[in-house]
Amino acid sequence: MGSEDAGRSMISHGLFLFLLGLLTGFVIPALTSPRFGASEILSIAGVGYSATAWQEQLVKVGLGLGALSILLASILVLYGLRGGTASTSLDREL
Repeated sequence: MGSEDAGRSMISHGLFLFLLGLLTGFVIPALTSPRFGASEILSIAGVGYSATAWQEQLVKVGLGLGALSILLASILVLYGLRGGTASTSLDREL
């Protein structure tokens, strides 16, 4: 795998992680169920509901993993887009 292929692969994987992080935002409205209304960390979406301690922890972990995914994806995209010297086929011929 050449450096150009590795760079493209890194960007596509980074963007995929970024997309997954953004898609977690669509899950938040679904968490207003009275069976799973985590009002401790989701103060707006969980208003009027309560959850057990383990459910609150599960939501915290899920949102934390989502935030970590966005951070990691952003770092990967920035790393993939850094200004480097990529060799082209013309450079190889010379």
